[in-house]
Amino acid sequence: MAIYKLEIKTDRDSWIIGQRVNLSTDIFENESILNSRRLNDLKLSLWWEVSPESLRLLTDVEEPHIAVLEGGESSTPGEYRVTVSLRESSNKLIATDTRSITLKGYSICSVTRTPYKPDSFMDFVHSYVLAEGDEEDEALKKLVSTPSTLFQGFETLLLELEMHANEALAGQPLTFQMTRFKSKFLKVASVLLNNKYPSEAKAAVNRLYQIVRSQEVPKKERFHKGTVLWWHARACQELGSPDEAGKYFLLAMIEDIRTNSTTWHELGAHDWLINGLQKDATTVDQVGETARNLMQQDQWDTREPEITWLQLKRQRHSISRAPLDFLKAISNEFLRRAQDLTSKDQDKGDDLEYLLAYLFASEPGFEVLGPTRSPDSQNDVLVRNRHDDKAILSLGDYFIVECKNWNKKVGAPIVREFAGRLRSAKVKTGVLASRMGITGKSSKRGGARDTISKEYLQDATAVLVLDESTIIDLSYGKTSVSARLLEEFENVRFDIR
Repeated sequence: MAIYKLEIKTDRDSWIIGQRVNLSTDIFENESILNSRRLNDLKLSLWWEVSPESLRLLTDVEEPHIAVLEGGESSTPGEYRVTVSLRESSNKLIATDTRSITLKGYSICSVTRTPYKPDSFMDFVHSYVLAEGDEEDEALKKLVSTPSTLFQGFETLLLELEMHANEALAGQPLTFQMTRFKSKFLKVASVLLNNKYPSEAKAAVNRLYQIVRSQEVPKKERFHKGTVLWWHARACQELGSPDEAGKYFLLAMIEDIRTNSTTWHELGAHDWLINGLQKDATTVDQVGETARNLMQQDQWDTREPEITWLQLKRQRHSISRAPLDFLKAISNEFLRRAQDLTSKDQDKGDDLEYLLAYLFASEPGFEVLGPTRSPDSQNDVLVRNRHDDKAILSLGDYFIVECKNWNKKVGAPIVREFAGRLRSAKVKTGVLASRMGITGKSSKRGGARDTISKEYLQDATAVLVLDESTIIDLSYGKTSVSARLLEEFENVRFDIR
């Protein structure tokens, strides 16, 4: 069978960019009929050796008749007359076509300053980012018109939406621009969810929630997140994760209560908990009333709704036992409050307790039950250990967390008293969170450090210390709570100094 050459020429001495050449050919033994339906995206005087069996020219695998001819960013937009010819190796002309095309130039992303081609996926993404009103829906249709391309570039889409949202919010009040980008994220999530792609829908809503929280904290401006959390819950429900769905519906209900303390039970989160997840209506109402009473005591807090979720203690477990999501912006805000030296002593202690509660609550496998009482005293934070790591699980089914947000190191008497409370409650492991650490150098005997070793040797009661540097690392996501606890336990058990 003959080998053919494809020749592409233009009538202007310039590169042509940004589009595609769509070549369709029928092969009949040694004869070919060329039908040029679309002529875009060409280079000057390009030649390929092609076989008549496939005529594949740098083609799309799924559409071998589409040849993508790359050009340069410096190409000159304008009108071009283009000739496409298919010739036999002997230079015999088999088929040819000539027509005019209009070349569009590259556009530049305002955030990354990266050029992108017209009618490319990135072009559709940026059209959607910039669209307003009815144009937004039309831009979304183009964006999702080719599912395979959408899923290949899905992470790019979320990243571009995030970058452009942050660009629009720089130095601006939160509400207007965030409302605009919330609509864009949620429309993408809605299309994905309606087309049975709940994992991608969840990823889109999760990214939106992260953006909102990262903006709320520094701006100290509240943005209602109930709708965002509601969509998060719906995606989890479609994924077959009712416990996760319950968590997000509960967080959404907390947001609704803060927005309107009288009509929250008429809104979507309350309804879906009862009718969607089949939770008992009286129980949901009781949890909602408890949350409402908590919020009536204080003004809005940048740590909300997570801090209210923590304050609900045992009540929330009737709805969900799922962990909170770790968000660095929120964790850092808990940390900032705990490090605020101008706070009253009681507030400083509470803020450190909330930080530790958040860190435990945002790692799967730990359930924070809140402050509770042992037979002879109150414990700062009680944690149920349901971790899937056997080494962590071996530390015991419960942890008691004691928080000391002091300006001095914790000494041996406090360690002995804490170890005694652990024994009284039949708890194997306690966590001592001390901002200034404990007395006794790691390389020498004496002080609280030596007392910890003696308490463990007595009956395997382990006191694990988290000092300020460790707490900061945990708050910034540099390590996990479980990894740090295991390291501390090994230090105690094997007397590593």
